[in-house]
Amino acid sequence: MEAAFQTIDGELQEYLRKKFDEITRREAGSTATIVLVKEGEVICLNVGDSRAVMSRGGLPKELSTEHRVWGKGPTVTRETKRIKDSGAWVFDGRVCGTVAVSRAFGDWEWKDLKTGLPDALKEGVEMGRWDQAFVDKLNINASPVIVSPDISRVVLTEKDDVVVVASDGLWDVITSAQAVQFARLFLSQGMAPSEVAGKLIERSLDRETQDNVSVVVVDLVGAEAWEKGGVAKPKSGGGGGLFGGLFGKK
Repeated sequence: MEAAFQTIDGELQEYLRKKFDEITRREAGSTATIVLVKEGEVICLNVGDSRAVMSRGGLPKELSTEHRVWGKGPTVTRETKRIKDSGAWVFDGRVCGTVAVSRAFGDWEWKDLKTGLPDALKEGVEMGRWDQAFVDKLNINASPVIVSPDISRVVLTEKDDVVVVASDGLWDVITSAQAVQFARLFLSQGMAPSEVAGKLIERSLDRETQDNVSVVVVDLVGAEAWEKGGVAKPKSGGGGGLFGGLFGKK
């Protein structure tokens, strides 16, 4: 699954190179959060600042790691160090003062060290973001923005009933705890997971989110359990597994 992220990004970069000019390619990038429920466990892969959260006994259990370089915490410290070790820099909570997330699909100019990066640095000089003397001192030897996902694996228990996967437009205005509460409420009212996702989007729009909102809801126990008013043993997923995921604009 991790190799699939690298393959998808490579194919995306090639598609952008063939179909679009450099200006358009610089605007192309995406986060991704993938959740696979199979054989009694949940596997989550994440790149960027989308999030997956699971309800365990009605309480939120976050499955993903958000890749940012602003604020505090071990992930911020780790990502900042990785970027600086590559020879790049962090300014104003952004990679090279430009990119809001430290891991993403696309962003070819920060991954193509031979062509894209020199062009991005040159454009920065022309726009007054930095000067040529600053660029001349740089020695960027690795891509500051990468597509390698963080991966978590969680064994399911009888207390686990739903997973919510969403882009940051939801999480900007709704907490993990609120998302879990809303999802459980709507599922207990007989709504399908897709309807619950729509309700969460409506809630975020009502709260005037300023970013795009994509939501996927994964029901771990099934409609019969919700009808009985309580959680049941989580679905194992059988041979194929249950899958939920999204790609979201950065």
